[in-house]
Amino acid sequence: MGNMLNLMTTLNKIKINNITYFFIISALITGMFKELIIIISILLVHELGHIFVIKLLKYEISYIEFLPFGGRIHLKKDVNSKLIHDFLIAIFGLLFQLLFYYIVFIFYIKGLIRNIDFNNFASYNLSIFIFNLLPIIPLDGYYICKSIWEKFLCIKKSFIICLIISFITLLIFFYINLYYKFNNYIIVLFLGYKFIDEISNYKYIYNRFLLERYLKNYRFKKIKVINKITNMSKERTHFFIKNGTLLKEKEYLNNWFDKRI
Repeated sequence: MGNMLNLMTTLNKIKINNITYFFIISALITGMFKELIIIISILLVHELGHIFVIKLLKYEISYIEFLPFGGRIHLKKDVNSKLIHDFLIAIFGLLFQLLFYYIVFIFYIKGLIRNIDFNNFASYNLSIFIFNLLPIIPLDGYYICKSIWEKFLCIKKSFIICLIISFITLLIFFYINLYYKFNNYIIVLFLGYKFIDEISNYKYIYNRFLLERYLKNYRFKKIKVINKITNMSKERTHFFIKNGTLLKEKEYLNNWFDKRI
């Protein structure tokens, strides 16, 4: 009974984006049923990779949104969570795809899968793998890139750099797909929308980052001395220089929030 309730709870957290329905209907109308099954199986395995490491790290899933090129898992997770966790969550979908390819390849060499079916699978798997590696919002490559930059730079600079990389990569992707299928235009438009959405949400994310640092007691080994709040970084304990004296992070943030109320 408990397992059934857990299954129902998980299913209630799954949402399918309207654009995904468009792609599914397009595939069915054009008779690409077998290709659709292959793509869906790859995307499911990819998302299982994310879910596996999320459960391993003991984060709670708010909901899972299935997109035409994969899924987006929304977590109940601090902005100040460990960067290695962000990196692992982003990369494990890709790692599960590699594992899936290896398993299917074993079935293929044993003669259990036809040559044409394996070639189709390998082609789609590679395309989805490379696509998700692109550092474009909201693909895995973007969050991998972001977790690496945030390891070395402050949160604001990291965001700006990743935003520029995402925008340039999106333009290149659009140019490459300029004369291809109509479906690719839909994907580009969706990625463009997510890019704009990320910019509009930055202030909210940044304020959450500051509020968490003020309300919670994080323990970081590295210390960083800064002179303004926009230079704050993840996984650093900060001291602020103000009027020639050093202020602890919480003391500075207390004064900063008091001025804004």
